[in-house]
Amino acid sequence: MKHKITTAILFLVLAISASVAPLGSASAGRYEAVSRASGNLLTLSQQITQDTLLVALEVDKKQNLARLGAHAEILVSEVNALRGTDGATITWPTVVDAQLIQIEKVASDLLAIIRQGQGARTMSQEQVQTVVGLETLLREAVANFQKDYRNHSPTGEVYSLYLQTLDVARQQAVLSQKMFKEFLFVAYGLATTDNLRNLNRSYSMLDRSFQALIHGDSELRLIPAPNQTVERHWNEARDIWIGIRPIIKEAARTGTVDVGLINEVASRNDALLTAMVSAVEAY
Repeated sequence: MKHKITTAILFLVLAISASVAPLGSASAGRYEAVSRASGNLLTLSQQITQDTLLVALEVDKKQNLARLGAHAEILVSEVNALRGTDGATITWPTVVDAQLIQIEKVASDLLAIIRQGQGARTMSQEQVQTVVGLETLLREAVANFQKDYRNHSPTGEVYSLYLQTLDVARQQAVLSQKMFKEFLFVAYGLATTDNLRNLNRSYSMLDRSFQALIHGDSELRLIPAPNQTVERHWNEARDIWIGIRPIIKEAARTGTVDVGLINEVASRNDALLTAMVSAVEAY
């Protein structure tokens, strides 16, 4: 089966990473840089699993193998940025460094599986399962890193409502990629009770978060969109989401996916992430 999926999205995370301030800079600036790099890792982990599933499903295999390789290279760059091999000198608290070591180990294992798939020009069922397991471990390690960084950082970063809202804005992009990955799980035949529950949860969270990021939410401690540009980009993203929501909802309800819709959702997912990245960068 041959489908065409745009590759423009490959360069979005790399473009964001290039604009990151040095991780060793002071106070809120350093918090912002660390938050951005770790958030990029969460998005990339989801994209790598998406690429793997698309290759296994034989959806434009050559192009998605290329996407998988490109995302792997960006993954290395983001892990290096957290460690400080981008030129910054960082002394992490021990508990934070332990999480970073785990991130590096899991990322290394993940890259090894990706290289195997690239060599074979396909991804076997066993490799898919391994990638899914390693992606889960990577996301857990990054989440723990973020939590411990906030709790133990010695530099006194300011965690204001503004930064909290910016974190949630980045998490919205991660959530959209998590949802598409869960959609592909269903397409791949992994419509287990847990996967369908997760897809329903991601779907519901996206709906609520869009409203909160545009209009604010006192319960979630989020401020409204701080300027018209941010609001415009979130509205654009929400409009794209509304277009694919019925397809996602039906997959969650039935546990099945019409293979003819995979490329449509993949293309709109790329557009959705593009609009979300634009919103985040406008804060």
